Amino acid sequence: MSSFQPPGGPTFVRVVSVGRRMQDGWKQVDRGGPIKRFLAGLLVLLLAIPILFFAIIMVLVLLALGLASALVTFAFGGGRRGGPGGPPPGAPSASDRENVRVIPRR
Repeated sequence: MSSFQPPGGPTFVRVVSVGRRMQDGWKQVDRGGPIKRFLAGLLVLLLAIPILFFAIIMVLVLLALGLASALVTFAFGGGRRGGPGGPPPGAPSASDRENVRVIPRR
């Protein structure tokens, strides 16, 4: 079994990590003048403010959906307490119930 050899010898690839590139970018900002620093700060603000605004809106939407689902459940009588009207009239109370299986008529 032979392996493929590209023409011209082996190919070497230089891998530079993303962190190294970011570090080099911040070094360039540090070496830059006041205008370059101002523009870098302005760019950070222009990117951070919309992301923060979007995150706050999403948290508020999740809270609103949770509150709406709780109110709908309460309005339709869900939950443990049986809803706003309580149990229907003629229903046995919890102490009157027994472990009885109901067999339907044939």
